[in-house]
Amino acid sequence: MNSRHLVDPELVGFLDLIPSTSLTAESLATNRARTAAMVASLSVPDYPNITVREQHVPGSAGAPDVRILLYQPTLTTQSTAGLLWLHGGGYVGGNVDLEDVRARAMAAELGCVLVSVDYRLAPETPFPGSVEDC
Repeated sequence: MNSRHLVDPELVGFLDLIPSTSLTAESLATNRARTAAMVASLSVPDYPNITVREQHVPGSAGAPDVRILLYQPTLTTQSTAGLLWLHGGGYVGGNVDLEDVRARAMAAELGCVLVSVDYRLAPETPFPGSVEDC
């Protein structure tokens, strides 16, 4: 099934930049590694007014702790807005490290605290594990 016709015409060209892939149990590890390699090749701009801390928060009953990255503006002395960021990947791919540049940029641009959740992925973690992590 193809849904390309549903994409805004101004954005269709962007789809051509994304490698076509088939998501199967056999291809999952390769797809994850390809995405990680692509993101690792990007340069990371400096955001001197943002600090980043890795933390682990308790998971739901019987689940492991959940890794988060906490992005905080350093120049504010007041309370500020917060943004919960859930990385893309359809609950089968992605992680907080792949979204680091975007998270830094959003926290800097918005001047808010941003929490990026490194939720567990399917199929290793069946539903509703990923959602509970978030």
